[in-house]
Amino acid sequence: MHEDLTRAINDMIKDPKNIPMWLTSGITFVLSKGKDTEDPKNYCLIMCLHIIFKILLDALTNTIYNHLLNNNILPEQKDYQRMSRGCKA
Repeated sequence: MHEDLTRAINDMIKDPKNIPMWLTSGITFVLSKGKDTEDPKNYCLIMCLHIIFKILLDALTNTIYNHLLNNNILPEQKDYQRMSRGCKA
């Protein structure tokens, strides 16, 4: 199973035309924040995507982050660093 999944993911990376529509489509839920329901700003959109997409995205994100970190090209801003809670103004 791992070899088949790896082969399929590599094919998608090499040629994005190979990405099946079901992989990148999801279901969007609109949740109220419990305030004034007449104001659109009081709603939160939640997108549910397939687990295979999440695994692929995580693998790519880790690879890119490690490359930036190892080559000392990661911006010093807290927003770009992992496990950061941001900065205080």
